[in-house]
Amino acid sequence: MNSYDCLNSSGVALHFFDEEELIAETERLGKWGWSVPLGRWKEKLSERGIDYRTLDIAIRGPMGRPLGVVVLALLKP
Repeated sequence: MNSYDCLNSSGVALHFFDEEELIAETERLGKWGWSVPLGRWKEKLSERGIDYRTLDIAIRGPMGRPLGVVVLALLKP
C-alpha cells in the first residue's frame, strides 16, 4: 500500500523533499536520511497513469538561509 492507494476520490497526497535529498549522490544521507530518486518516481507514476504535479517552493531556513523544497502532489480523480 502507498499514499496514492490510500487516497479517496478527489484526494491529494503531498510529499515534501528538500534540495539535499534530491541532489544526493548516495542512497543514504547520514544516519536517518535517504536520497529521493524523483526522476525515477515520476517515470513510475507516468507508467501507472497516476496524475501528479511538482511544485518548487523557496522558503527560508535557519538564520534566513534560503532552502529549496520540492513538493510532489499525487492527484486521484
